[in-house]
Amino acid sequence: MPARKGRGAVPLADLLLVALKPNPTTAQRELVIAYQSRQCGNPPLREWLTRRKSACYTSIGKTWDCGLLAYAAARDAACWQLDRTEAGVWNLLEGIESCVLDLQVSK
Repeated sequence: MPARKGRGAVPLADLLLVALKPNPTTAQRELVIAYQSRQCGNPPLREWLTRRKSACYTSIGKTWDCGLLAYAAARDAACWQLDRTEAGVWNLLEGIESCVLDLQVSK
């Protein structure tokens, strides 16, 4: 039976690492990390993100700054949870952010 996906779901322990160095804009990096940060009340997800960040560092990211390591872990979780590509996650989260801003302006 496949693991449940969606917000708050914990990705598979053996989810493959993405070997390419991420190259998000600052805004995209902040958006994806913030999306995962809002879910960190879930201890198993928080632990998965910590393990993932460590795995990225020890295997492929020894020369990456800590922000890219955090982003890579958050991106991998978000892509798995939302069943989207990295660009698809950016588009979805940017769209949600835009809607939130529109609602705040219209109050």
